[in-house]
Amino acid sequence: MGCSGISKSQPKPLSSIMSIKLTQSLKKTQSLLSSSRNPSIIADKCLKLKIFPSNLKFLKSSLILPSTPLFIQSFQFTADYNYIKETYTVFISALRYFYDQVHEVCVYDYNIQDGICILLISIYANQAPELSFFESFPFFTLNSPVVTETLSMFKAWEGLIKVVKTIATIKTEKLLKAQLKVQEFSKYLKKNINQYVRQREVAKGLKKTEYAIGIGEYVISETMKIRLQVQSFFSDRALRLNEISSFVEKAKKMRIFSGERIVHTILP
Repeated sequence: MGCSGISKSQPKPLSSIMSIKLTQSLKKTQSLLSSSRNPSIIADKCLKLKIFPSNLKFLKSSLILPSTPLFIQSFQFTADYNYIKETYTVFISALRYFYDQVHEVCVYDYNIQDGICILLISIYANQAPELSFFESFPFFTLNSPVVTETLSMFKAWEGLIKVVKTIATIKTEKLLKAQLKVQEFSKYLKKNINQYVRQREVAKGLKKTEYAIGIGEYVISETMKIRLQVQSFFSDRALRLNEISSFVEKAKKMRIFSGERIVHTILP
């Protein structure tokens, strides 16, 4: 969708599209009204939330099934189970940190291209920024000093794109193998659960395996989606930079660099 969701056949002003993406409610279902563009009013509506994974219990869990006949057998699948958890933890941490830096929580229907737009607005609002662009990872580098807010946002981006590259180019095959191993154990538990006295413990193990399989699928699909969206964004870089030029000028004049202030002061 790029900075503005612009369709070449039906061009729309960037400012109007980004305004629609600003939310007023916890459900993130409404866009800002033009009468609410006063920064003081917007600040009252800001969703200053820290979003943590809803599956912290899973991330701390173990696949080992003590006090059951499956205790020894469960060890055979623990390494693969843990690999899925660890890969997910690294990915979601990098993703959430970047999202926090670009203030994603107040952007309706957010996607990674919106985050890149906010990052680039912050970078180009600095004095004489120097960037180098590439067709593939890392897509661009920052070669000049910038203010602290911009640097923090860029470091978060660097961390995310590094994780996405690692998973997309190195870890996907191993992650798929780990999923298959855990799936093997999951099928065994499902088939034989009624044979065990401690069915409740076995059922917990089954739930963990099913969740891990879903987590693995999510990481693979999400990293692929991010990679494609980022490639799409930078394949038409000139257009994207032109789209954000008015926002950059406004940010320069107002000396605004943080994701939160760009979302609430520059984009409306």
